Amino acid sequence: MDPNHFLHKKLPGLQKSEEVQDAVDKHNRLTGEKVPNSAEARLETYISRLEKIFLNEDEDTRNRNIEMLREKIHEVFVIKREDVPESYFDLQKRVAKERGEQVEEIPENVREQMITVIIEDQIKSLDSWIDYLSSNDAMYPTWFKYFVFRNITKLSQFDKELGKFKDRTKNTTAPFPDIYREALAQVSDLYESASRDKSLFQDKDFQTFLSKKFPTQYADKIQKTLEHSQEDREQIKGEWIKYSQGDNDGAHALYKSLESKGTGWCTAGSSTSQTQIKSGDFYVFYTYDKEGKPNQPRLAIRMNGTSTIGEVRGVLPHQEVEPLLQDTLDEKLSTFGNESDKYKKKSQDMKYLTKIEKATQDNKQLTRDDLHFLYELDSKIESFGYEEDPRIEEIKSKRNRKEDIQTLCNCPPEHIATDFININESTQVYCEDTGNKITFFDFREEINQKKLPQIIELAKSIKESGSPARPDMSFEGGIVNIDIDKEKLKDTKTALQSYKEADNNSPHYIWNEWINAPYTKPKLPLEAIILSYNKDTNTRDSSDKIVADMSKLNLRPATLEEMIALGIVKPEFNKRSGTYLVGLTKYSLDGVSRVPVLNWLGGRRFLDGNRWSFEWDGSIRFVCVRK
Repeated sequence: MDPNHFLHKKLPGLQKSEEVQDAVDKHNRLTGEKVPNSAEARLETYISRLEKIFLNEDEDTRNRNIEMLREKIHEVFVIKREDVPESYFDLQKRVAKERGEQVEEIPENVREQMITVIIEDQIKSLDSWIDYLSSNDAMYPTWFKYFVFRNITKLSQFDKELGKFKDRTKNTTAPFPDIYREALAQVSDLYESASRDKSLFQDKDFQTFLSKKFPTQYADKIQKTLEHSQEDREQIKGEWIKYSQGDNDGAHALYKSLESKGTGWCTAGSSTSQTQIKSGDFYVFYTYDKEGKPNQPRLAIRMNGTSTIGEVRGVLPHQEVEPLLQDTLDEKLSTFGNESDKYKKKSQDMKYLTKIEKATQDNKQLTRDDLHFLYELDSKIESFGYEEDPRIEEIKSKRNRKEDIQTLCNCPPEHIATDFININESTQVYCEDTGNKITFFDFREEINQKKLPQIIELAKSIKESGSPARPDMSFEGGIVNIDIDKEKLKDTKTALQSYKEADNNSPHYIWNEWINAPYTKPKLPLEAIILSYNKDTNTRDSSDKIVADMSKLNLRPATLEEMIALGIVKPEFNKRSGTYLVGLTKYSLDGVSRVPVLNWLGGRRFLDGNRWSFEWDGSIRFVCVRK
């Protein structure tokens, strides 16, 4: 049976929609073949178009497509600032009063910050769905992925007590629903089974399932998954069992071994386990039950083929690995040779986090090094799950943040600057706390002390001009010295090759049109200044406005060749997840005005080309140099 039958049954109006008609018209125009006027054929054409955009086999193309459309998806589904209801603030005042705080009115600036947090949380939760459904981990049929996304954009959080989802309106302030992978796989599995076996339609249980709307189907499976709690968590002895690529019987055994065990893995669906075994070997670590049998799944390693690790998962929330089993996992990963190298930092970070967690539980004082790690001042804490390890926020929420900052700074308050424009000759530490992130820069370190005069000069210039710009101090104080062998930048071809070779351990992507861009050999050495605009708000600025402000500071945007030089000298900047470094120099290529961008996406260093016409939000960092 055509799986699109289910899509038509659940969304009968879809096949007549404008978006489907556009896909049909495009297919007719490009192929010269007319799509049959049936719901299934029209939907198949539409789903094929979505596959080419969101599930393109070429990873670079897929990532690029998603990034281009991500902002539009946010605009459609994320709450608008003006739609945050007054009832939300009334609730916050009631909560404050219940804590014993007297709050009659919430100041306007605080309200704006609260709205920003609401929007950022919704964006993050929606991005989780976009990234998961477009990833290789979500091995569901394309029609099902579309069906799921259509539904979750209409839902709020799952209410565990009521066992159902709350509806979403334009005034909903809650994030989008969490992803329950095991439950999702089980829903998909039922549809997949029925598409292969028509006799299921005669089954009363399946008829009942099919009669329900997706939110109810999904909620029912979530409830059952949550009921199956893990047993004997203290038991860490067990054994690894391998399910070999292509072994259909092994895939069925894998599925049965995970059934009703509450792992949260999407492999707990029969169809998904079959798909994963087709893609590669699968290893599961089972701890022994009371009868001494390896029966309780606790760790999973999914392979791409037989030698490349695809993912590592545990059974904690967001599929994090249990600290008690970290050594077991490390021992197994070591058997994969060099493949295990990319997981070493994750393992080290998880062990360090466990050490800090235990110290906190024992009321032991954390050292400055501990706090550097916990607040991620030197690097992001990496984990094995899909999301940030929840222990990070849990530990931080129980700490006295002001005392931690004082420990980090380790100097009198009068020598601490919390705003860049207040840095002066007596400043020993710059420490900015936005609530979400602490940026720390210690001028007592010799290498940073040498930068102080340049930073003071820039601080005065920004203060006098009234510019909203602030250097991002997390990039070596916001002023980065660039010096390199000039032969590596003698022409476009050589410069791009030098960029490729700057980090041989990381794959790269270079927009192919850059080879045709005008090129001038940069004057070296030079100072790159990395600015942020409106980083604490949700406002967006045009390229023209930002360039005009730079000019007031006697700065100009970095050129393509200067951006390449930065990517060569500081490849680690290019590997910061979620950070875009933009050189706002305009290049007319492929009929559109573009600007060079360095970013990290899908495990690759990107030298991309974004449109000049974009409006830039507070997450963007702009690279400029002195005129």
